[in-house]
Amino acid sequence: MKFLFLQHGWTADSFLAAIESKLGYKLDPAAPEQLPASIHRDHLGVIPQKQPGLFTIGASVIRGRITPAQIRVAADLAEHHGDGHLRATLMQNLLLINIPESRVTSVVQELAANGLPVETNAFVRGTVACTGSEFCKLALTETKSYARWLTEQLEDRFPGYQEDIKLHITGCPNSCGQHWIADIGIEGKKIKHEGKMVDAYYFCVGGSVGQFAAIARPVGYRCPADEVPNAITRLLAPLKPNSRYATSPPIASPTPSRTAHDKSPRNQHCRCATT
Repeated sequence: MKFLFLQHGWTADSFLAAIESKLGYKLDPAAPEQLPASIHRDHLGVIPQKQPGLFTIGASVIRGRITPAQIRVAADLAEHHGDGHLRATLMQNLLLINIPESRVTSVVQELAANGLPVETNAFVRGTVACTGSEFCKLALTETKSYARWLTEQLEDRFPGYQEDIKLHITGCPNSCGQHWIADIGIEGKKIKHEGKMVDAYYFCVGGSVGQFAAIARPVGYRCPADEVPNAITRLLAPLKPNSRYATSPPIASPTPSRTAHDKSPRNQHCRCATT
């Protein structure tokens, strides 16, 4: 797809015509596709396969980062209970395929015991983060540990939240985290706060895929990274009247649990900035 950046004005039809002119023959059209209504393409849960008695089990890899111990557990389970195959999904999750019905429960329990839950809360399920500044020289912000902290904050504020939501975190304008197709997409920035440059995020909202595909709208709002939970709370609280933040969302961020991203000077009580 990066070839499309080499020339402006490409469309699907003109690109297809260019390929066919190079090949010297016409390509057969693709089979008709019924776009799904669900915003999720993560394959989480226990999913019946076409083959009678066999199931696919989709486990959530929280923030898209798996440990060597976890991948060994998953590989052992796939080998002992399935056909030895593991698959990764676009949503950074893990699939075990061809699992007999009689072994589904034990596989699900073993995965959950090793930090690969099959059932999880809406925020963990819908959150995607790019590599971030830890391993990417282009990123402006750290994203992986931040994604874990952010989902913990949101789950604490909205316990039992079950609405479908996609929250994508990308560390720079290159959008490897695909913040343009999320309900709430945040793009990493740097802003000056109290004389220091700190991690910050710029908000885009309203993106989606499938039947309701749309590009998220930039809303002209950015804030320091530790203020993002408050900003998202202000977006979601009116839709969740039972939340304790529904009537008076907090101004200052609660102190997060100690993770790698907490060492940044941004983790102080501060006021959101606008562009």
